[in-house]
Amino acid sequence: MKKTTKTISAKDVNQQWWLFDASNQVLGRFASEVAQVLRGKHRPDYSPNIYMGDAVIIVNADKIRVTGNKSETKKYFRHSGYPGGVKYASLSLLPFDSYASWTIGGDSGTSTVSSGQTVTIAGNSVTGKEGIDTVESARTVNINLDLDEITTVTSMAVGEFLVGVNSSAANEKIAISNLHLNQFGDAEGTIDMGGNKILDVADPTLAQDAATKAYVDGLVSGGLTFKGTFRADSGLILSGSDSGSYLYNCPGGAGTRVAVAVGDYYVVATAAGSFYCSGDTLDIGDSIIAVSAANADSSVVGDWSVVQSDEGVTDLSATFGTYISGNDKSNAVGSVNLGGIDLSASGTASSSTFLRGDNTWATPANTTYTAGTGLTLSGTTFNANVDGTNTEAAQSSTTTSARTYKVQVDASDNLVVNVPWVNTNSGGTVTTVSASTAGDALDVAVTNATTTPAIALTWAGSSSQYIDGEGNLTTFPTIPQGDVTGVSAATSNSLLGINVASGSGPVPVVGLNINGLTEASVDITDDDFVVVYDASSGTNIKTKVRNLVDPVHYKETITSFGTVTHNLGSYDVSVQLYDNTTKETVYACVDRTSTNAVAISGNSFPAGDIRVLVSLV
Repeated sequence: MKKTTKTISAKDVNQQWWLFDASNQVLGRFASEVAQVLRGKHRPDYSPNIYMGDAVIIVNADKIRVTGNKSETKKYFRHSGYPGGVKYASLSLLPFDSYASWTIGGDSGTSTVSSGQTVTIAGNSVTGKEGIDTVESARTVNINLDLDEITTVTSMAVGEFLVGVNSSAANEKIAISNLHLNQFGDAEGTIDMGGNKILDVADPTLAQDAATKAYVDGLVSGGLTFKGTFRADSGLILSGSDSGSYLYNCPGGAGTRVAVAVGDYYVVATAAGSFYCSGDTLDIGDSIIAVSAANADSSVVGDWSVVQSDEGVTDLSATFGTYISGNDKSNAVGSVNLGGIDLSASGTASSSTFLRGDNTWATPANTTYTAGTGLTLSGTTFNANVDGTNTEAAQSSTTTSARTYKVQVDASDNLVVNVPWVNTNSGGTVTTVSASTAGDALDVAVTNATTTPAIALTWAGSSSQYIDGEGNLTTFPTIPQGDVTGVSAATSNSLLGINVASGSGPVPVVGLNINGLTEASVDITDDDFVVVYDASSGTNIKTKVRNLVDPVHYKETITSFGTVTHNLGSYDVSVQLYDNTTKETVYACVDRTSTNAVAISGNSFPAGDIRVLVSLV
């Protein structure tokens, strides 16, 4: 078949009139659609070398709308042609000079600004509130240094400044080099140097002062050599080059005792104990420094100087009076005199008062004790009146009428009443026991004895049997399975949509009743799910709503003019462009090169990317 090509000329263009209603239309999108008609790009026979645009009439242009805050931020200008004749206005104030006044406000108070007036923004000049500078550049007022918005840094260099408020509530700055550690408060926890050193430290003068390595090394001729850690209870060296050997054997330990050089330095790591069996106890953390050299297996306790890490209080003394008072000695070392320790008891202390549980001095109430019937009181001791003459033997009878029996003391000093009685019980000894069972589930074996018989019970049968109501073993039968007679659909809101119907046989049929679900009372969002049937897999699946509508839309970001492939399969598509940085509409030439692609061209590409939106009409 012969192909023919038709060339469009200006005389072939049949222009038409279009009426557009701008009511509630988004400005950028609406302008793009009008531009397509004005350029003739809505025509299927569009040719870029021929003017093919139609005439356009727009009504209700004053009812157009813009998105975001463009009505205030987007600026328009005009120029009279004379010096100083440029005028700016936001979209909300168009046409130019259509406003009489506007209001400017601050943290407190407002002012009315009339057309032609100048608004001056100055920094605060109130004493103690300085530090704010304002600079105008290209009709923009820059306000600098807002202390609440200063970026937090992790470090500062020498020569940099910190800004703060002094005791007079005035702003001040200080160089980092002028901040000293002694100007800060005392540390409230462990100071971690992060592996760094403290340099140029003076020699210590007090017991709690830190000491430099040079100072400590100078205490021992030749300096200190850290040799490792050891156990104080046995002298076993735990770490270092001599690990496994011994400083000393206590008591009677085995192993080689190492040679000692002046300056050797060891630390107790585990297990406190007697140093060289001398009776002097070393605790974990204590150190020893060699002050004399010794050959292997010859060192003695006098070759070492002991440095204890935490010498505790060894003696406490106190002076006690009527009240006990004292002072805090928590940081004391050695012998400590507590003085008196005050309990702050209320009341009056005397020889007749005692300290009660409520910390009150009080005189206890006098209590008189009297011996009751059968008891005697001697001082503070109660004694029971017992009969030491009754000789009536236990288990013997008496014919004496109205006989009275007194309390006696038995061999264990217990109080007892010895009442004669006659044992009339006729109990005998069990000689024979027999047993029988109803059924065959149990095997019973009886062992007869003179006093205590034994009965042994043993289960009969196997794991496949059970015991019936008569005690007999019966083979476990096959339990017949019954038919499911009823299945109900769920009533929970999260499980609605299940429909149950009776099927053939005992098993009902359960299905998804989508039509039986309650219609949603709120708008469906793109992230909501719907249930669909996947023909490729033959299963029910869920998918987001956005996936149901995406096939009629396409979006892409381009960095230069070129072809955008949308694969919507039609020329009937609407194309919109906007600057991906400023979000403003971009006007460019859009050519429908095929049913699945459009070509984007223009004179100049924006500084940012262009977002291309293609919709199937």
